[in-house]
Amino acid sequence: MRLFILTSHYPFANILLGKLIKTHHQHIGGIFIERTPLSKLIKKLFKQSGWRYAFYIIFETVLCWISLRLKRFFGIAKVMSLRRLARNFNIPIQIISDAQKDNFIEKFKSFAPDLLFLVDYNRIAKNSLLAVAKLGTINFHPGLLPKYKGVAPIFFILLNKENRFGATIHKVSEKIDGGDVVSELNLKTDLEESLSHHRLMLCLQGADFISGTIGDIIKNNRISGVPQNGQVLIGQALCGQA
Repeated sequence: MRLFILTSHYPFANILLGKLIKTHHQHIGGIFIERTPLSKLIKKLFKQSGWRYAFYIIFETVLCWISLRLKRFFGIAKVMSLRRLARNFNIPIQIISDAQKDNFIEKFKSFAPDLLFLVDYNRIAKNSLLAVAKLGTINFHPGLLPKYKGVAPIFFILLNKENRFGATIHKVSEKIDGGDVVSELNLKTDLEESLSHHRLMLCLQGADFISGTIGDIIKNNRISGVPQNGQVLIGQALCGQA
């Protein structure tokens, strides 16, 4: 199995992918990090989510960046950066400008990938990219599908005072957050806690969830899923508060 990961500069990507890298590194052919210019990212956030949510995301990202670097400086960091994790396990890692460009897609084909895994890749992927991997492309969505599609699902879950939040790994289709559900992680919300608390909790629980789901795909050499129509989900996990 040759697995490739496509992600962005999400501050918690190293937490989400840490267990997967440590457990299944022998199957990971490479990690691509698509770098979006800061000005373009801020403009996109303001357009899609409004200035309040955009300001929150910027503040959280900067705070996380500063916190991790201070911890490394004082030697108390327990979480490695994504680049360092990849280097420790001899996984090629590359910063790219645009995974949708034809030249990248042609280069990606040369790796003969079996599976492409999207993590925090907040763009609609072209069919030509999705079709490269032999088994297909799957995505980690930080919300429960099909009810909470799109951006900021945890925010809307808390706004609607839901008693559950979680994540979905699903096959990627032409529709936004569409495609069959491969597995689902369910967690209990605590409406007295902050959005950041729930995002961090999802990352910590999501690391095992991702590693387990990918492990099943590697073992079976296929992606199994069910339509987003309310059926019982395979690989469903129900967890309490951390």
